[in-house]
Amino acid sequence: MKPHLLLFLFLAACAGTTRPPALLSSAMENSDLAAEAFAEGRHQDALTAYTAALDAHRQVDNPSGILRNLLNLSIVSDAAGNSRQSHLYLTSFDRYAATLAGSSPRDLGKKETRVLLAEAAAFRARLALDENKPDLAASELARTADAPPEVRGRIANLHARLAERNGEFPAMLRHAKSGVAANRRVKDEAELADSHRLAARAQLAASRPAEAETHFLQALELDRKLARPNCVQADLLGLAGAADLAGDPAKALLFRQRAAAAR
Repeated sequence: MKPHLLLFLFLAACAGTTRPPALLSSAMENSDLAAEAFAEGRHQDALTAYTAALDAHRQVDNPSGILRNLLNLSIVSDAAGNSRQSHLYLTSFDRYAATLAGSSPRDLGKKETRVLLAEAAAFRARLALDENKPDLAASELARTADAPPEVRGRIANLHARLAERNGEFPAMLRHAKSGVAANRRVKDEAELADSHRLAARAQLAASRPAEAETHFLQALELDRKLARPNCVQADLLGLAGAADLAGDPAKALLFRQRAAAAR
């Protein structure tokens, strides 16, 4: 998953000083640098830049900036293989959100903050699934029932993963198709590819190889475009499985050979 860049819709100005706008401009620059570093796999550089952005937002007490960068730091820490640090940043995220609830609840009602809270719950659910904690994942997903549209596709994919983990394949297909529709609306191509792949796996479980092939092909097109080699390989192997199910071993072999070449 790539972290979003911060959008600064309002720069609070203080009489007689330009320090807050300068600080927020610096935060924006650091966030851009961090997002670029993260996309290139330079995790330490991303952590350094997101930390600098967080410090700037803390100096001017900008709630959305603080929450965004704590979440970004958690995401990058997880990608870097530091699970403990990732969870610590999520704990800091929760503590700061709790202070907002007690001191300025209107900030929690703002759309950007609501998106961040839903993104954090979705990220916790993803971590729980990765750690084979389905009950915890279900608990986190329950917190996203009224998530804003920007996050609904990602949440639908997580529901599909949870259903797959529990062997509930009709529910998996239903959630995956919901993810296809939601991610297409917000033009999130990475999540859309994941939705198609999840739908394809659900169709395989239902012994519908033609429908599975259609979804795998759509995922493959997007994953090639986004240069996601691991996902491309998964799509090709899925296509091989669909060919096997359809009784075409020669076609299945070709897809497996392509998958091996894609490593």
